Amino acid sequence: MTRRIVVCGAGSAGCVVAARLSEDVDTEVVLLEAGPELPPAGATPTVIRELGVRVDGYDWGYTAEPDAVVAPWVTSALGVTPPDPHPVRRGKVVGGSGSVNASNALRPQPRDFHRWGELGATDWTWETALPYLVAMERDDAPGDFHGRSGPLRMSRYRDEELLNYNAAFLRSCADLGHPVSTDLNAPDASGAGVVPKNRDGDTRWSSAMGYLPQARLRPNFRLRPDATVDRVLLDGGRAAGVVLDSGEQIDADVVVLATGALGSPAVLQRSGIGPRQLLESLGIPVVLNAPAVGRNLSDHPMYYMGYSVTPQASTILSVGQVVLVSGLSGTGSPAAGADINIVPLKLGEMLTVAVGLTTPHSRGHVAIRSADPAAPPRVALNFFDSPQDLPRLVEGVTIARRVLAGAAMAPFIAGEVLPGPADGGDEVALARSVVRGLAGSYYHPVGTCRMGPAGPWSVVDRAGAVHEIDGLHVIDASIMPAIPSQPTNMMTMLLAERCVDVLRRGLRVHEGALSGDALSQS
Repeated sequence: MTRRIVVCGAGSAGCVVAARLSEDVDTEVVLLEAGPELPPAGATPTVIRELGVRVDGYDWGYTAEPDAVVAPWVTSALGVTPPDPHPVRRGKVVGGSGSVNASNALRPQPRDFHRWGELGATDWTWETALPYLVAMERDDAPGDFHGRSGPLRMSRYRDEELLNYNAAFLRSCADLGHPVSTDLNAPDASGAGVVPKNRDGDTRWSSAMGYLPQARLRPNFRLRPDATVDRVLLDGGRAAGVVLDSGEQIDADVVVLATGALGSPAVLQRSGIGPRQLLESLGIPVVLNAPAVGRNLSDHPMYYMGYSVTPQASTILSVGQVVLVSGLSGTGSPAAGADINIVPLKLGEMLTVAVGLTTPHSRGHVAIRSADPAAPPRVALNFFDSPQDLPRLVEGVTIARRVLAGAAMAPFIAGEVLPGPADGGDEVALARSVVRGLAGSYYHPVGTCRMGPAGPWSVVDRAGAVHEIDGLHVIDASIMPAIPSQPTNMMTMLLAERCVDVLRRGLRVHEGALSGDALSQS
């Protein structure tokens, strides 16, 4: 019997889910994407195709209001004005954010899965994740923990390709005692090294590029761009299809939401699955009181330092060729964990150095403003809500300062502009500068439909099946119980691979969703 599965969202997770489902000939797969289709490779717009080009025009245009970016106690304690509205960049195009970002392909690490286990996702371990990572990759790095023939092209810049200030950055890190790693995707890797990329030459290699070509050849696969999902159609506690913003109804046997950490909770809330108080205030009939929908939002806060440079510094944008993955103990040893990413970039006449806190404790939330799918959700990033986070990001800026002040960087650095001696002369002044100049985030939102045992603080089981609603799954970054200590794209695609594997095996046994207990068999 042929079943129809509707996958909502052709981003990093959705392309993986739809492609894998379409491998089953008895499954009709409809992949819906709110943004436009990608033209063939040769005709793809430069902003999508080439790394190093800023992408505009393929974004949802979301922002977080100033009072929802930084926790109020921080601005009050430091006497600073909250930052301006922050962009919350999310790709609106086939391939999603993977089609518009810098294509960093740093893997999740064993310590990330250990944190998930502490939060109840006990079947998500490094040992169970590694086979999926290997199957995903086409990577020529040495080691049996890398794949050679997967759909995702992986590459690293060679020594001769590094821009002069990036090579000097690695030398300066080494001079300060940070280990220099030849493979930052090795288990428990940390220190300074070249950033692995999802790229083929200078071309971004998103999940759409890797997974959809074969799916497009199958008669049971259909991609519909420019199709915005309003809500899930529910019938007696079961998903029966979706309704588009045009009013069109698409029937389905199974619905998979893969619209991301901002999109998936919004679709659920418009469908009547969410916090009762919110839904009733908007006049949306409550199908399931699910207070966790939209909560637990986590992102990596990012501060950009600025340095004036000498004429010797390359004028080319580096698109993040190198990174220091550091623990706040100073060297980022595996035992201490890795809390900070420091990435030198070149923008215009200034060297910009991005400092990101990758293990934040703070949590925000996302909620719809109305039942209208055209209305952007209200996003509260709530950076520094936890008192532990601001001091750690400030310490990361201090570590970056030491690296940039090293002898190896001297030929390229003329002086520090941001934060500068006036704004960063002591710890309090530096904290004020970090809050004032917070540039937003790494654009890695996760966690708003978190996985876990059935109860008020989880939305889905460990395979992405929505609690108490048959035939409805969420498979994207929103179900992560905690944010990884690395950029989230690889973890998102890994999560999609494993969850869809469980879903497919369950569908072969019986119609409908498979319980999360079966995940332990994978």
